[in-house]
Amino acid sequence: YNQLFKFLRDKKFSEMRKWVADNSDEDTVSVYSNIYSKCIELLEPKSIPPFILTLARYQYQDAFVANKEINTVALLTELMGEVHWK
Repeated sequence: YNQLFKFLRDKKFSEMRKWVADNSDEDTVSVYSNIYSKCIELLEPKSIPPFILTLARYQYQDAFVANKEINTVALLTELMGEVHWK
């Protein structure tokens, strides 16, 4: 996950998308839990509320999507643009 967070911080979309594809066999519940628990300490305090709201929305949507990989990439793309890293 450290590599993923570096891709998000540096806004490296292609690398992030590849990371998601390479880790697509991981259960999405674990992915969301890991992103939540590890990102909190890496974000500027003002970014934490929108981060949590965005994560919760995509986690809810995950139950209804046909392609979970696309949903995860969409989540990370949105986070890439809206959060500020320490």
